[in-house]
Parts: sequence; C-alpha cells; structure tokens
Amino acid sequence: MARKGAALAALALAVFLLAAPAGRAQGTRKDDIVLNSRGLPLAGATVRVCTAAGAGQPCAPLAQIYSDAALTQALANPTTTDGMGNYTFYAAPGKYMIEISGPSITTRQMSNVLLPSDPTAPSFSGAISAFSLSLGGNLSVGGSATVGGAANLNGGGTLAGTFSGNPTFSGSPTFNANFTFKGPNPYVDATAYGVRAVAQNAAPAIPGVTAGINSASTTATLSVASTFQNGDGVVIFGAGAVHAMTTPGAPTVTPSVASAGTGTGLVVNGPAGGATNYNYQIVARNKSQGLTAASTVGTTAAGSAGLGVQTVTITSLSKSGTTNTVVTSAAHGLSVGSMVNVQGTTDPADFDGWFVVATVADTTHFTYVNGMDSNAGAGTSATGGTARWWNCNHLTWTAVAGAWEYYIYGRTGGSLTLLGVSKPNGGTYIDLTWDDFGSPMMDNYSAPYFVPNTPPGAATSNSLVTTIASGAGTTSLTLAAAASTTVAGATILFDNAPNILSTATPTVQGNGTLYFPVSTTANTFYVVNSYLTLPAYLAISQAGNFYLNDTIELSGATRWFGNLTPQAGSPPAFSFEGYPGIWSAKANPGMYSPGFSASAIRGVGFFSGATNNSIHAILDYAFGATLDSVNFSGSGSASEYMAMFLNFRGDVANTSYSNQLRTVAFIPSTVATGSSMTPSFYCNGCGLLTIDRVNLTSRGIFYRTINQGTLSVQTSRLQGGIIPFLTLYSGVNGATLNATIKDIELDTMPHATVANLSSLSLNSAVTLINSGYPASSGSGFPANTTGKPISRLVATSAGTVQNVQTAALDTSSFSDNSLQVGGTNGAMGYQLLSSVAPTVAVSAGGSVPVGNWTYKISWVDAAGRESLVGLASSTATTSSGNQTITVTPPAAPAGAVGWRPYRSNGGAWVLINMPGGCTASIAPGVNFVDTFSFGCNNSVPTSGLALTAGASSNGLFGQQLGLTGGGFKNTVSGTFTANRTQTLQDATDTFVYRNTADTLANKTLTSSALTTPTIGGGTALTVYRRIAVSLSPAAVAANTCAAQSFTVTGLAAGDILIAVNKPTEQAGLSVLPGHVSAANTATLNFCNHTAASITPTASESYSFVAVQ
Repeated sequence: MARKGAALAALALAVFLLAAPAGRAQGTRKDDIVLNSRGLPLAGATVRVCTAAGAGQPCAPLAQIYSDAALTQALANPTTTDGMGNYTFYAAPGKYMIEISGPSITTRQMSNVLLPSDPTAPSFSGAISAFSLSLGGNLSVGGSATVGGAANLNGGGTLAGTFSGNPTFSGSPTFNANFTFKGPNPYVDATAYGVRAVAQNAAPAIPGVTAGINSASTTATLSVASTFQNGDGVVIFGAGAVHAMTTPGAPTVTPSVASAGTGTGLVVNGPAGGATNYNYQIVARNKSQGLTAASTVGTTAAGSAGLGVQTVTITSLSKSGTTNTVVTSAAHGLSVGSMVNVQGTTDPADFDGWFVVATVADTTHFTYVNGMDSNAGAGTSATGGTARWWNCNHLTWTAVAGAWEYYIYGRTGGSLTLLGVSKPNGGTYIDLTWDDFGSPMMDNYSAPYFVPNTPPGAATSNSLVTTIASGAGTTSLTLAAAASTTVAGATILFDNAPNILSTATPTVQGNGTLYFPVSTTANTFYVVNSYLTLPAYLAISQAGNFYLNDTIELSGATRWFGNLTPQAGSPPAFSFEGYPGIWSAKANPGMYSPGFSASAIRGVGFFSGATNNSIHAILDYAFGATLDSVNFSGSGSASEYMAMFLNFRGDVANTSYSNQLRTVAFIPSTVATGSSMTPSFYCNGCGLLTIDRVNLTSRGIFYRTINQGTLSVQTSRLQGGIIPFLTLYSGVNGATLNATIKDIELDTMPHATVANLSSLSLNSAVTLINSGYPASSGSGFPANTTGKPISRLVATSAGTVQNVQTAALDTSSFSDNSLQVGGTNGAMGYQLLSSVAPTVAVSAGGSVPVGNWTYKISWVDAAGRESLVGLASSTATTSSGNQTITVTPPAAPAGAVGWRPYRSNGGAWVLINMPGGCTASIAPGVNFVDTFSFGCNNSVPTSGLALTAGASSNGLFGQQLGLTGGGFKNTVSGTFTANRTQTLQDATDTFVYRNTADTLANKTLTSSALTTPTIGGGTALTVYRRIAVSLSPAAVAANTCAAQSFTVTGLAAGDILIAVNKPTEQAGLSVLPGHVSAANTATLNFCNHTAASITPTASESYSFVAVQ
C-alpha cells in the first residue's frame, strides 16, 4: 500500500488544467481515403467529424478539427475529400465519430474512431486507473484526476486544475495565476461562464464582420474569420424574430421655449411669427433592437430661425413691488412662462438671476417677478445686461405598442439625419416627447450600431442574440440558437449580454454574488452590444470595466457594488475616489430600471463614451434606493451640452421616494457659460430625497416635485457652475416642498444657490443654512436665491436672498440688532389657529353636484392673510333637486375678520366662489349658502400666514391696545359691526373719553364739518350749512312787520332757518329768520317799530344758517 500511495502522489504532482492548450500541443493526425463501390477514389465526399457522443444523422455535436499539429489553425467541419478521395485533419487525442456522405453515397457513420497520443508525449482523453504510476516528468491531464487518498505536494510544487470537491490545504499554498470560482461561494466568476473582456474599439466588438444566416438555421457564414471564441456571445442585427410594432404616426412639431432646465421636457409654446421650416420623422425600437419604418414627416413652417440659446441686450429695467419690467434693445423671442436668465445689470442683487416670464407686452418688453420688493427698499431701476433663453422644437407623438424608445430624424431640409433618442417608456412611465435645441446643442449623438443614420424605409426584425457553439476562428459558425429571419451581410458583433444573463439567473437562485474580475489584458472591457435585462435580487461585484453599446436594465432589489475589492486607478478631478468604470458609449441610457426599489449602486464610476447627450442612468419609481460613492463623468468634450447623467422619474401616482445620494460626484465637461441649462441630476417627480456630500462641476441639480416633496442637501459644492446649484420646480398648483439646504459651497460661479422656476404656485418651506458665496473668487452672485419668491424661506447664510417671505433667525437675542420683515405679506405676530368643523345642511334648489360633500374653513385676518383650514364637517349628501348646502361657521377666534369655505367630494379641496368673488371673504357669524356647480380652483392654504395680532407693513393690528402709565393700564378696545376708519387731526391735544355727557365750559371747540351729530340727546342733525348772499329788500311801512322772499342759492326745501344776519343796523328795524319756502328760496320777516317808513340798506351781504 505504501508503493501505491507513492504512485498516487507522483501522479498528483503533475496534474495541470490544460484541457485546450495541452490538447492543441498534442494533436494527432487522421488520414484516410474514401472509395466508391467499385473501389475507386471518391472526390468531393463530405466528411463530418463529431465527438464520441455524436448521435443523429447528420451527427452532432461537431468536434473541433485543425489543419496543423499544434492545433492552432481551425479547419472547417464538415470537410471534403480531395480529387483522389483523401482527407486529412488533426484533432486532440480521443474517440470520435466520422460520418461519410455525399451525392450517390449511402451515408456511413463510423463510431469509436480512436486518435491515439503521440508516444513521445502521451495524452489520455479518457480515465486512467492505476495502482502504481511512476513518472520521470510531468503528467498533463486534459480531463480530471481523481485521487482516492490524499494528494500530497512534498517539498512544494505546482498544482493546476479544477477541484470538484472540497480540497483542504494544511499549508500556505501560493497561486501563480488567476483563481476562478463557479460559485456560489465565495462568488460566481462571470468569466467561468464565457464572459470575457475584449478591446472595445476593435472588431468584432464594433462593426467590421458581417454574417449571413437563414431562418431556422444555426449556421452563420461570416465575411471574414474573426477572433470569436467558442462560447462567445454574439448579436446579429435583424436575424431575430419579426416584431409586431407598427409604423409610428407623424410627430407633432410645436415651436417652443424652455420653461425650465433644457433637456427636462419642460417647455411653453414660443411666440408667433416664426417662419422657418423644420421636418422630423420618428422610428420606434423595442428592447430586442427591432425597428419600425420611419414615420411620415411631421413639420412646422412657423419655427424660430434660431434654435438653442438666444440672447438680447437689455436697455433698462424698472421695478414696482416685486414686478420687474425689462426693455430690450432688439426684439426678443420670449413668451409667457419662458425661462429667462438676466445677467450683467447695474443692480444685480435686485434684478439679476433666473426667472419665469410673467407677461409679454410686445417684442421689446417683458416682465418677471422676483422676491426683491421696491416697497421694502429694493432698487427700482437698472440698465444694461443680457437676457438669455432657449428656443426649441417640441415633438410629441402617439405611442406605438411594444416600443421602448423612439429615434428622431430631422431637421430643415428634405434629407433628414439622426438627431437623437427619446427617453425610455417602460412599466407605467410614458414619455412621448423630445425637444430639439438645434446645433450645436444636439450635435454628436451616438446611437447603437443597429440604428441607421437616415430614416429607414422598412422595418427590421429583432436582433438574434445567442452564443457560438462551434466554428470560432473560421468563417462558419454554429450558433446555440437558430435565426428567425434570413439576413445577408448583417453586422455581427461580440456581445457579453447572453453569457451575463445565463450566469446571473443561477447566481440569484443560488444566493451568490456575480463577480466581474479585472481583465488580465490591458485596455479591455466587458462589452455589451444588446439590451440586457438582469433579474431581480441580483448582487454584483465589479472590478473590471464595462463598455455599454446598449442598455443594461436593472430590476428591483439590485445591489451593484464596485468597491468590495478596491482597484488601482486614477480618480477623476473633483471626485472623492476612483472606482471601476462603466462606460455609457452608444447606450442611452447606459442603465435603466422600470422600478428601482430597495436597490443600491456603490463604488462605481460612470463615464461618457459619447461626445454629447449621454444619460448614464434613468431609474424609474425609485424607492429606498441608495447611490453611494459613485462618480458620473462626462466625455471631456466642450460640446457636451445635453448630457444628463442621472435621472430619477416618478409621477403623480408613484413618486420616486425615500432615496439617498451619498459621496457622489457629477463631473460633466466644461461648456461655455450661458450655453446650456441641462442639469447633471434631474429628480423628476420626486418625494423624499437626501443628498449628502455631493461634488458638482459646471451644472447643478434639478428637483421637480409633483405633489409633496421633502429634500435635504448638505455638505456639498458646485465648482464653476454655469447654472444654480439647485433648481426647484413644480407644475402642479398647490404642490408642497420642504427643503433644507445646508453647508453648500459655491466656487467661481455667478449664480445663486437656489432657483425657483415653478410654473405654478409652489408652497415651499426652504431653510438655507451656511450656504452660498464662492470660496475663492469674487465672481459670486450677490443673492443666494433667485426666481419666483419661495413661500417660506429661512436663510442663515451670508449675503442676501431674492425673497419677500424671508426669516433670518439663527439667534434668540437681537441685542443691538433689528428684526426685519420684508414684502407685502411680511408680518410678525401670533398665529391665527385653524378652525373647528363648520356645520352643514342640505336644502332644495342650487347646483352643487350630486354626491357626498364635506367642508372645511379657513380664517382671514385683518391684513387678508389666511390660516390653515380646520377640521372637516360632517357629510352633506346632495340629490337631484336638493343641491343647496348652507355652511354655518363656528364662532370666530380673536383676530379673525372673515372666513373662506372649501369643499371636497373625496378629491382635492377647492375654494368655493363667494359673494364678492374668489378673493373675498365672508364676515364672521354669517352663513354661506353654497349653490355653485364649480369652485375657484384655489387649493387649500398649505401655510398659515394669518395672525391674531401683529405688526406688518400696514401697521399694528389686534383685538385691543393696552397702554400703561402712572402705575395703571389703560385698555382700548371695541365691538364693531362694520369696518371703521378713524383719522387723528394734525394737532397737539389731550383726549378724554368718558361714559357720561361732556360739558363745555369756557372752552373753544374747533372741528371739521360735523357728520350726523347728536346734541343733548335730541334728533341727529343731518345737514348744517351757512350761506351768504347779497340782498336789496323793499321798504317797510311804519309800525308794520312784512315778509319778503329772496333767492338764496344752496338752500334745500327741507332746511330750517335758525339764524339770519343783517350786517348794518338800522334804528327801529329788525330782521327775523322766517322760513325756507322752497328750494333756493328763503322768506324773511322785516319789522318797522317807528312811525316812519324804513328802507333796508341795499346790496348787503346777509348770512343764513340752516339745518336739517
């Protein structure tokens, strides 16, 4: 037994895993001649060589045969006999089946044809069983060596092979080559399953080899032998199944202007007057690379002459309140809702920034609103500067069933060229739009190789994606799957996709990790040339680099890690670290997920293999997703205007929510200031998002909320920004956003930290802490916010903010400082709390829609500000004919001067049209009778601005005024039944208010005209007038009283004459007031108390006092 153990040890000492290389070094020659039935040599007979396990007729599978003993030059199989009936080939030693066939030949199969080893270097393809084997040299085993006992390497040695069991190493083995595990432990090495790295810019990874294949056939004939290997994945364009997609309809083309970031799809219709023709066609593709024929041409004859960025010089700017009017030196191309960048004015703090056009009076005037208020001291005028905006053609079309993306061809002439591609349509997210910003912004788009540069006139089938079974190195390949469409001269490419997929599925099933090792050949990549859908729950560890010419689709619960085993490499500028790379070359996007939930990408670097338009990742409906230690880099080209590296997408029904970015760098190429407003990261339809330690260069972040958003950004920076660090947007009226932006550094950039470019009202509460102002230059924007005013902004950063609703409270003490509140709605005071529920009652009549309705109310304060709505009422159910609902408010709280009703039938709460209109309010204690079929479309207030008491730009307001003095308090209050106004006189006086009648004794009372005074408790006087008029009365007889009537203009018929004054006394003559006999007519009584006639003085000015 000792001798047997020694022999086995000697056997084990030289076991090498050299199945292919060892076999090629030990090839055996096979020569034979084929004779016909008459014994004559048979030329042109077919010789088919199969493995020993061959079966069927013709036999299969085919064996690999060669023309040289070194087994390096593959020979076509089947081969044929020469003119003398001879055939020759080399093959590895072993057993084979040889099949002879041909015209007029009865097919013959010869099994167990043995090709022995070269005696000078014996090789055994079968099993060797030996009780004792002594070797003077090495033993190379092409199969496997099974040792029943222990295999000992005494004194060290070289062991190469594949362990099917569980070897135990009692010493410390040294491995002098790569180690490959099929897994699942410690991981599944993708290269063990046919995945391999190749040169990404050389055929067959790029076009250079074509193939012909017939439908239902597995044999592909190549234009030239290539470096394919058996087991490689390949893609043949158009050789797959016929798809069912129909030709798209012509796109609708609308001349437009960007209303927010370029590339976001947010546009408004451009102004009328364009006269340039633009033509476009679209082609639909599916995930299998099938293409439709191009649509008919969609056109516009009203396009703008210039697409992309446009500029005009500003002549002057003026401000009234928060509205800014701009006068331009030449015609602008702006329309209401356009995004406009105003830069370089003489008052940048009050006028510069990014805004939304509010009105356009004509081609040289437009207005915008910002948060700098002239009523609060903002500058009212400026000159100079430039207005900048972006023109485009906005394309829309009808969906094609089965389509994933759409390629767009255009532009002005009849010969249209490929311009770009739409964003994906997957799951329930549909985007059937594309914006053309013209040249140079849209230039240099790189499409996958199967996409033609001009509009295709006919549809093409899906691609055939499969692996090579045999024939690699020759011009005849046997594929693992048959073609479904016959093609000739079709491009065939090397493709790792099928092998990655076949490896990923069992990896998930085995709960392992799929590992992509570093390639042992420099400058090689894991090239993907067809769409690759990875299974859910997949874990990937990446060390080598990927090169994507078509998209990789990630499913839910994916974990893609690139830094489990850190790899050597240089980090990009402004990044945190260097990571294994994923190049988005012709794939757009590089990665896509229709539902990126509970997933993570860590420790990888995305790079642009295309000059422009790259999108590294589009992740739809992301939930609980993490991107940690990730770099997103650009192409390095100064033409990278439209690259948008990361795009989260959600919609009203399903936002991208509860996601986080940590230690992420966005590093696009540097383009000229003002040339692009494309964000590096577009969070479209986002909810809760946390961003921590993000480095950006050139371009910032765009956050769009659809209903409720919560955003936290901290400890981040933007270097050399050409747009704001963060742009906020909402196109839904009443959407809310709570955002905290903390510790943001801006370096060498003339733009704000935050821009609000919402098209509709965004109820936003933004806290800006220690953010803004450049670190190393004086080129910073003088304000930290820009755009539309933010509803509530707390800013504790250095510098100013362009916002009327701003608090700057970072201390509880204001020693030697002032607390300032700006804007028309700015106020300080105590909050007016929301209401308890109102009561409701249904009655006949009215037009409230039939259904179940509930009501909430808000309170309105003295300045017209609204509180939050309160509790909902009980349900009021209307029926046909009974469609009136009376709403009774609860008792009004202190400080409320009105209330507003909101109703809902299960949907959104809507303000109801009140007497006085949608901006009015109803007096406290007054019921509201709702008969309306429609509302005001105002949503409920999301922030309670109403105050019970406070101070604002309109003065002090509250329920009472308390004054102290002399150790006592004087309280001034009142109960009012209507709005009142009291105006104090411009005089120094002491006011005494008592609850008893005042007595004037030896006092002089000076007052303006009395208004309905009541004196002594009598009837109120409504009229008091004094009139002077010149009269010439007639003579009065002796001892007589006579009445005389005069015209006194100004007297009314109801006046009572209480006094009349005759300037000149005449002895014995008296004058009594008499009465008003008619309008403008007074009757006086003249009495002569003498014995002679008296004539009153002529043309005297008499004064009359009359009351009512």
